[in-house]
Amino acid sequence: MSNFTKYVGGSIVVDSGVAVLGPDDNYLSIDIRGLKFSIGSANDRSLGAITIKSIARDHVMITINVWQGGDLTFKFQVGTISDRVMDLAVHLDVHTNHRVITYTFSQRGA
Repeated sequence: MSNFTKYVGGSIVVDSGVAVLGPDDNYLSIDIRGLKFSIGSANDRSLGAITIKSIARDHVMITINVWQGGDLTFKFQVGTISDRVMDLAVHLDVHTNHRVITYTFSQRGA
């Protein structure tokens, strides 16, 4: 873990990383100060490119749909921490036997 503060534009990076999910891994879960985010994928023509669903007051499930293909990169607001907006930038790479999720949580106006 770095002792240096990281920024994306004018936003401070709260958490970022990369995870490789194998065939038996349904999703990646990340806990940020008591807020839980689960990121997974689907291959379903009836879903939009990305689906965001509140599982509980402190748990959000984010599903990236690979059915349409194309660029699976998204950035959107996921909530607030300490009265500041928090965004998630996420990218999904799909391979034959695994998926790679790259993510960055950032807060505006840091």
